[in-house]
Amino acid sequence: MGVTGEQTLRALVVRQLTAWTYAELAFHLADSATYRASCRIGALMKPPSKSALAAAVDRVRPATLARLNDAVVTSPAGRKPEPARTVRMDATVVPAAIRHSTDSSLSFDAVRVLDRRSFA
Repeated sequence: MGVTGEQTLRALVVRQLTAWTYAELAFHLADSATYRASCRIGALMKPPSKSALAAAVDRVRPATLARLNDAVVTSPAGRKPEPARTVRMDATVVPAAIRHSTDSSLSFDAVRVLDRRSFA
């Protein structure tokens, strides 16, 4: 599969932020829908292999990498940290059927869990 220039640069940014090897990057691009979306690799497309990623990165000129680094480092987020004065949280409560536990039910649950692990 061919890797486009935009996909290559986006994969480079992900690799730089995570400090992954090409093998780890290829694994996460194959495994994670989030990384695939951020690198503009469609869900139905075959993800690039580690050798395809390495070959694509080798074709990137040093001047392009310098401009990419300048754009990332000198972006507004890179210049000044965002003040975190307010935090929004969602604490939605949903009903759940939870029974009142007794000593015998706790013992039964412990035996059931231990028994399940012995067969794994």
